[in-house]
Amino acid sequence: MPKGRRAKAQPRTKLKASRSGGSLRALARLLGVSHTAVEKAIVSGRLVTSVGRTARGRPRILDFQAAVQEWREGGRSNGNGDSQPKAATLAEAQLRVAIQRELKLDLENRRTGGVLIDRAAEDRRDYEIGRTVRDAILNVPDRLAAELAAEMDAGRVHRRLEQELRAALVALAEVIDRDHPMATGALADDGVADGVR
Repeated sequence: MPKGRRAKAQPRTKLKASRSGGSLRALARLLGVSHTAVEKAIVSGRLVTSVGRTARGRPRILDFQAAVQEWREGGRSNGNGDSQPKAATLAEAQLRVAIQRELKLDLENRRTGGVLIDRAAEDRRDYEIGRTVRDAILNVPDRLAAELAAEMDAGRVHRRLEQELRAALVALAEVIDRDHPMATGALADDGVADGVR
């Protein structure tokens, strides 16, 4: 070859399936899909045995023949690397619809029967109860501050604090029973609510 002349680059031909290994893009060209479709097939587990990792951890095709075989066995591509589900028979489709209707009806029956409750409403109710408890307890020091500041006997201070806290909790239980009748019903069944006097 004369000096200063470069050899012409050979045009790239379609890869043969017998090639032992290579890049994801080469497999994509061989299959006639995008390289992202091949990447998605690897992530979804459609291509497993034909894929290895480089020293940097990137996926690499180890065997093109195995990759092509795995691709074909995995189903038809819909353009984004996902395999299309096999067509169901009419009976299978009707069975799935009947099962979904049954589940929906069961859920609706449980909701109307009182077995299931509205979570958002319960969360609001719990928030309101918590806020009421917080306000009732935090108001005790404001009511007693002047009275207890003048008291010298620790026993009297303790008794007075206990009386005020019990009174606040009893009043709170009455408010909760009035506004949210189901809130303290479980406590009363366990005997816990009766212990507050």
